[in-house]
Amino acid sequence: MEKGQSIKRHNVADTSKKAYKEIIAEGLPENERILVMSILRQNGPMNSRELTIIAKKERTNITRAIHELIKLGAAEIHHKDKCPITDRTVNYYVSVENQNGKYECNLISK
Repeated sequence: MEKGQSIKRHNVADTSKKAYKEIIAEGLPENERILVMSILRQNGPMNSRELTIIAKKERTNITRAIHELIKLGAAEIHHKDKCPITDRTVNYYVSVENQNGKYECNLISK
């Protein structure tokens, strides 16, 4: 870059909006909800940090997916306990299934 040449800067809000639209178009939030449900079904009560380790995703994404699943009625807080990793009291989550052991709610939030 030559002296005196400025770098074109983007408004953070604009780039964030663009990234969000791309993420939605790729179906990432739905895929993360499905992944979290699958892990909870296979492993029973887990906290968000444990889910993050198994899913190999960022904790913020996993936490968002958990809260969306709770709003959809697909997951719920099972209990609070000490996290074996952080030694802090945290929520443990489980999937919510019907009497036949199947989950019937649409995972796509409205």
